[in-house]
Amino acid sequence: MVQFTSRSDLQVSDFPEDAGLDLLVRIVSDGPGYQKFFGVKLRSTTAPLPSADRATRYLDSTVFSRKHEGKHLPKYSFPVIILLFSMQDDKGYFVWSIEPLVTESGEPRLRMNGDMSCATFNRSTLGTIVDRVNVWHDSLAALLETA
Repeated sequence: MVQFTSRSDLQVSDFPEDAGLDLLVRIVSDGPGYQKFFGVKLRSTTAPLPSADRATRYLDSTVFSRKHEGKHLPKYSFPVIILLFSMQDDKGYFVWSIEPLVTESGEPRLRMNGDMSCATFNRSTLGTIVDRVNVWHDSLAALLETA
């Protein structure tokens, strides 16, 4: 939560328990119009996670893993990340659960990510996440304007 609230362009809301997400992050724009947001699933462990590889192995071994839940994972029509934190060493990692993509022709796509390869979560990677979500939403808005 600290990482998100450290940015003035992000507003974070709790999500209802039964929705399958923990947080909804809205990217604040300069004016009224199209709303940009992404979902966050929070996971934590008391196990040490000294590296992104260890975090990936942890997610792969949990019930949250795609190989265990398969098609039973909730589907959303917006990007979603998984944040994994170790309570022991306070390290954070993230992976796209629903990844925003833009095709070469500029069409927005969402991909259910079957690869649980984690990356370190910090202010820099949060910036990259926000940038990717912005590009995806801008592409979607452009598509909606032409429809």
